[in-house]
Amino acid sequence: MHFYQHPDKSLERFILDSILGFSPLLSVRFCFRSGLEPSIRIGSLNDEKVKDVSSVLKEIIQQIRTSTFKPCIVFDNKVPVDFHCLDIKALTIGYILRQLMRLQTNITI
Repeated sequence: MHFYQHPDKSLERFILDSILGFSPLLSVRFCFRSGLEPSIRIGSLNDEKVKDVSSVLKEIIQQIRTSTFKPCIVFDNKVPVDFHCLDIKALTIGYILRQLMRLQTNITI
């Protein structure tokens, strides 16, 4: 990925445009898992944040390569409305845990 060639794009849009197979919802969850708001502009990311994004992408690629991913179907009133190669809930939990760690709270889960 060439982050700095697209300084005005949001991270969400950049991920969506750059990674085949990522849906808009998965792109947003990817941003949260990286600890970043989806609307953050690529040009505002410092080297540490770029490393965070790259690290999360490497984790996801590793899950896919080793078949340790958990596909997910999203339902709305018992009607399937979306499918993802990764468990969307896991991405959300990952984001919450990362935020708790950054706050250095003493919460036990």
